[in-house]
Amino acid sequence: MSDETTARGDSQLPALQVNKVWLAYETSGAGDPVVLVHGNWGDHEVWDQVVPLLARNRRVITYDRRGYSASERPPGPRRIKDHDVEDLAGIIARVADGPAHVVGHSFGA
Repeated sequence: MSDETTARGDSQLPALQVNKVWLAYETSGAGDPVVLVHGNWGDHEVWDQVVPLLARNRRVITYDRRGYSASERPPGPRRIKDHDVEDLAGIIARVADGPAHVVGHSFGA
């Protein structure tokens, strides 16, 4: 697969390769970007009630952290947290296309 936006597996979400792992994401709205990061007990859908409100004035980006839902889980020991910051930076750089506000809950914070 190339490093361009593409569908992954059964997911209808677009995905892009960040740090050698495919991360699924979703965008809504327009304006200054805000990235919402889910915790350990869910995926991007935990933000479903928040996204429409924020998307009135912002470009909202949600994504599945590596190993969750539609994003790829790399082989080997489950040490997902080791890459969270780098993955988030990749999402900000490639999807938000620059600086973004970041909101997280639980482990996503």
